[in-house]
Amino acid sequence: KVATIRYAKEHTSIPVPDVLVYDPDWDRKVGGEWMLMKYPTFGPSFSVYASNPSEAFMNNKMDPKLSDDQWEALCTSVADIWSQLLRLRFKSVGSIYEQQDGSESRYFIGPMTYIPSTGCVASPEASTSGPFSSTREWLVAVAKGKLKSTRRIPSDFDYEQARKWRPLSVRQILRVMMMDIQSCIICHG
Repeated sequence: KVATIRYAKEHTSIPVPDVLVYDPDWDRKVGGEWMLMKYPTFGPSFSVYASNPSEAFMNNKMDPKLSDDQWEALCTSVADIWSQLLRLRFKSVGSIYEQQDGSESRYFIGPMTYIPSTGCVASPEASTSGPFSSTREWLVAVAKGKLKSTRRIPSDFDYEQARKWRPLSVRQILRVMMMDIQSCIICHG
């Protein structure tokens, strides 16, 4: 997610959140990766579409009382976002990753990541998750079920430890960062 957000920020004019803090939780102290983001400031044109832009964005609830001109402007804005995203080109199909070693090419395409959902606790096997050299190769992997998220729970997973660390870690981060909670979101990835 973080690499994708940063890539979009650098290569488009799409308003994306600023990633203030990111922790992949390699040491498994929190129980999952997390990030702290600050929402972009939307201009007055977006405010017309929703009484609370952040709330509307989070819950897909736009103001139903829009005039025809406002709906047209909204649709044009959404089309512009899609247009910018579709212009981005890569040599393979996968997820965007960011080099950590200061290489000349900052981003690369690696194995597909997954979006956590109920019961899915791990990404698909890396060996079957790409990157894929073509859209066809990717679609064949999807059709064969090679990109399904894993539902198994690691044998050494400590539920009690995970429950203890989560609230403590969030409070600690907020205390250290001393940030205005209204302009930030914590997103578990």
